[in-house]
Amino acid sequence: MLQDLRAPHGADGPLLVYFTTPECIPCMTIQGPAIRAVQAELMDLEVIKIDATQKPHLADQWGVFSVPTTFLVTAKGRVQHINRGAVRAERLLQQLARMD
Repeated sequence: MLQDLRAPHGADGPLLVYFTTPECIPCMTIQGPAIRAVQAELMDLEVIKIDATQKPHLADQWGVFSVPTTFLVTAKGRVQHINRGAVRAERLLQQLARMD
């Protein structure tokens, strides 16, 4: 499942999988800006943004019932943190700092 999502260059750092929809207000006002702030601090973080309305099969596979939902995945491919609902950059950074 992760191999299909990762960039072709084969990034080996942590991965943030972000499920959203075009109509999601918290995605636009909280989650999107938080993810951009985290990316600015952590250059090795790969972010994969998935529109759950365009790819409902992926939302089903990942167990996404609402957006925003974010998954923090270790370099070895293990989901370590799941956030259902919007989370701020500080929380994402704390979670990333505690990852294996």
